[in-house]
Amino acid sequence: MVIKKTESKKVAKGREACASKTCPVKKEAKKPTEVEVEKERNDKVRRYHIYQHPDGGWTVKFATGEKNIKIFKTQKEAHDYAIKMADNQKSRGVKASVVVHSKEGKLRKMH
Repeated sequence: MVIKKTESKKVAKGREACASKTCPVKKEAKKPTEVEVEKERNDKVRRYHIYQHPDGGWTVKFATGEKNIKIFKTQKEAHDYAIKMADNQKSRGVKASVVVHSKEGKLRKMH
């Protein structure tokens, strides 16, 4: 049996060739392992910001978030709550910090 050069198929290592030349060969997406997912999560820092709420009181937010996590009457209550949340994240191996802003919105304290 004689095979013409135009009919022969080249098969890449680990891939199957398509029946037609227009068919793209799909690559399988590499799924990250549990260790890689955990490492990526731990590399992120969770920052809790304490701002004065426009309606009065103090609010705790994530650095990138627009929603309030919780609103408190005093800055001390908000600070205690944010510290507790950060400690909870740290116990899970995630980096966390708390940033306190003054009434004017300027940075007051960071830990």
